[in-house]
Amino acid sequence: MKKTTIFAFTLVELLVVIAIIGALIAILLPAIQAAREAARRMTCSNHLKQVGIAVHNFHDTMQGLPPACIGGTSNVENAHGRASFWALIFPFIEQPALYEYMSTAKFSNQFANGWWRGDGTGTLAMTDELRKGFGSVSAYRCPSRNGGGPLVTEMPDASASDIWSYGCAGPRGDYAFVLSFMRVQPNESGDGGDIAAVQHYYKTWWPMRSIESQHGPFRCAVLMENNPDNWLPRDNFSRMADGTSNQILVGEKHIHPDFFGECAVNVAAEHKKRSNCSFLTGGDPWLPAVARIVRIWNMDDTTRTNMGISLPYETTYMTYYNAKFGSWHPGVSHFLLGDGSVLPLPVTTPEITLSRLGTVDDGEQVIMP
Repeated sequence: MKKTTIFAFTLVELLVVIAIIGALIAILLPAIQAAREAARRMTCSNHLKQVGIAVHNFHDTMQGLPPACIGGTSNVENAHGRASFWALIFPFIEQPALYEYMSTAKFSNQFANGWWRGDGTGTLAMTDELRKGFGSVSAYRCPSRNGGGPLVTEMPDASASDIWSYGCAGPRGDYAFVLSFMRVQPNESGDGGDIAAVQHYYKTWWPMRSIESQHGPFRCAVLMENNPDNWLPRDNFSRMADGTSNQILVGEKHIHPDFFGECAVNVAAEHKKRSNCSFLTGGDPWLPAVARIVRIWNMDDTTRTNMGISLPYETTYMTYYNAKFGSWHPGVSHFLLGDGSVLPLPVTTPEITLSRLGTVDDGEQVIMP
């Protein structure tokens, strides 16, 4: 008869085995999580590279840089609600159908809440399938912050007066392009100097309209015969006088986790909820959804503001002019440079360094961190 050997564990031995397995899991889990984050970070970087390729292909095709926005009349007035940089590069990130739909709906229209809801614009009706398509543009999201599936912001509580006010509702993303503009400081008497200086001072509070004050890579389009449906790029790569490798175009934008998926209608009361509004349209109150801003008093000033990198839970900014860059990657935030490369900058990067990298013509050659 064959002898059968039975292996038995004492309670102590069983507990030791369980403890060893637990220790191995504790050791391996952080490594697995780190590997997953490394993969997500690489995907995020590749998405920004895709945007960089789109910018360069747009430039080659259209003989100019993608505009920050499509204005209304007089080239840049009434830019609220009209197409932004992110919509204008759709054909170059493999989204020609979305661009075709917007161009058929006409860039002279506001792509506002009523359009998104399908309440009618006199042109084309929005459908659930189109909403899903706009919210599924993977190149505009970072997997460390947002996973798969459509990302859209709806506004079921918006009043009738809010339906046509700008582009709050719609697809949301994780990246922002750079706006850099100069402000003229009023003189000591408070009158701001001559009339031109006064006008310049106030106009620079509206950076998507004030073309002459812009010192960033992207400005609103040139309108032919003041027609938003007939536009041309305003600038080309020669605008980046400091060099394309010395110029930030796009970066990951800071969104506080408490405000994911939210976009308040009341601009005055809810500035911190601007960043997750729709990226489709321009307009000053919702600038954090599409851009980040550098404000400069003059080219020699070292006190430029608002180009810092925030940690995920930081809530220091209160207005759309103070919104910052930031990511969920440990210790770094990714930035797209003018030459098409993507650079992970540490969260400790000084604001003045970022602001100089965001300004096209300050003459500063910055040493990358």
